[in-house]
Amino acid sequence: MNSESSIRFPADFSYITAEEELTIQGGTEIEAIDSIVSNITKISRVLNYLARIFAASSSMLNNLITVYNTAKQLDKYIQQNF
Repeated sequence: MNSESSIRFPADFSYITAEEELTIQGGTEIEAIDSIVSNITKISRVLNYLARIFAASSSMLNNLITVYNTAKQLDKYIQQNF
């Protein structure tokens, strides 16, 4: 190895322990949890929007059925009384 490609450490260099590494990198586990929570929140919002669509569709369908049944009752009433 020549001097240009060799790695040189300071004279007081020492490897870090696992505890020190956790302290230095601190938060990587928290970031992973935050990422999971963020994804769950996004999925929850999508499901909420889908639920709103189905709820709105259901009430519109219910209203159409009510209008149809009322029109039938009105027709029957008109035929019987006029």
